[in-house]
Amino acid sequence: MENIGKQEKLSDNTLMEFESINYVSSGTPILNDRKNDNLAPMTKYLSTLSIRSINDMKPTSYLETLTHMIKANIGCGLLATGMAFKNGGLLLSGILIFILGIISTYNQYILVLMATEMKTQYNYRIIGFAETIGIAFESGSLLFKKSASFVKHSISIFVTLTQLGFCCVYLIFISQSLKQICNSYGLSLDDRILMVFIFPIIWATALIRELKYIAPLSTAANLSIFIALGLILYNNVQNLPSISERKLIGNWSQLSLCFGTVIYALEGISLVLPLQQNMRKNKQFLGPFGVLNLSLSFVTLLIFTIGFFGYMKHGDEVRESLTYNLEIKNNIITQLVIFCMVFGILCTYSLQFFVPVRILLPTVKRWSSSWPYQKFHIYEYVLRSVLVFMTFLIAELIPHIDLFVSLIGAIGSTFLALIFSPLADLSRRKKDDFGLFKWRLIINLISILIGLCGFSIGTTISLKEIYAALCKDFKEKNL
Repeated sequence: MENIGKQEKLSDNTLMEFESINYVSSGTPILNDRKNDNLAPMTKYLSTLSIRSINDMKPTSYLETLTHMIKANIGCGLLATGMAFKNGGLLLSGILIFILGIISTYNQYILVLMATEMKTQYNYRIIGFAETIGIAFESGSLLFKKSASFVKHSISIFVTLTQLGFCCVYLIFISQSLKQICNSYGLSLDDRILMVFIFPIIWATALIRELKYIAPLSTAANLSIFIALGLILYNNVQNLPSISERKLIGNWSQLSLCFGTVIYALEGISLVLPLQQNMRKNKQFLGPFGVLNLSLSFVTLLIFTIGFFGYMKHGDEVRESLTYNLEIKNNIITQLVIFCMVFGILCTYSLQFFVPVRILLPTVKRWSSSWPYQKFHIYEYVLRSVLVFMTFLIAELIPHIDLFVSLIGAIGSTFLALIFSPLADLSRRKKDDFGLFKWRLIINLISILIGLCGFSIGTTISLKEIYAALCKDFKEKNL
């Protein structure tokens, strides 16, 4: 990371992701000066890496930041929204998407407000997600203060698990998409075997240590994914059946799977503060027509549109990813869609993988400081190899992308998107500071309640569904 100062050569989206990584992994805000020694304990250590990248970072315009916010919320989760509508039905899924979209926007709004106030109050230059929540807890009652350190570490754990989960989903998607292409040419190959073949390529990209080498992959990935999504949406709006042929209300027992998929697709909260703080005019981030409102409104509408038309087109035959429903035999256009998505997701793996590596590296460095062989870059390669092999094993064991997306959404995304921010807001407000009819208190409690219910019920049902799917796979292979 020694050459990270050459920021102008990197894509802005990659920079934003890198800043998010620094904030989470460093565990500290960046101060304008060190004169105030009475700040919270978490401000005693500074990240040289973060300081270097912030000093050299090019501010972004309103339009650039808006684009980054949209791109940060688009990925494999969007392609699984057809299954979300199958599980919840057209009416329930639509209502759930817009409710979660509104609550997610509110939670990101209060996160930015808290960070802005703390920057002014404590004279910080930048402050990240984990630090904002931690300092908010520090300023609260005794119960919140005791939990501050635990919550900060919990955020790092959830971010790590969520990002590694994304990587598992990418492996499953790539292998199953390649299987789809092979089948169209009469080649019958198991997706698990194909995953073994692509593993060396994934491993090689995961060993890239410098973001400047990953940045071109990010640009190519964004272009490929946007082309593929446009072609998928065009295909799904052709020759639609009557709406009466589709379920308005799905099975209530499957609603939690719909919840997990939607919150997975909406979870981009860890990038909000880096994007806002790097805006040239960061006051334009909030407000009725600010970046936050417009971007999340567009993303919520996109999730609804892709999922709605995907289910309308294919009904109960809709697959785990909308690309799996495409007829690709002797069809160059749909083959192009598959290749674009595979290439885009393949390029994105290394960026998503970069996040947990940066979080875990300080711990590895502390452990290795007393080891006789002081070659830290070797230990970093070992860490990267262990993590990528772990994602490979999990993806091999659970090759069901829709269930995996629901599980990640239920476990990680609920806490990051629905629970931590409203808890932090509760910790810092006084009893008379919740607005007319205590509307802030009501929204915070609703968000926390939905998050806890989604976590407990969604995780339980997702694990049951995964177990049932694995048992079914085992029986089919042994017939």
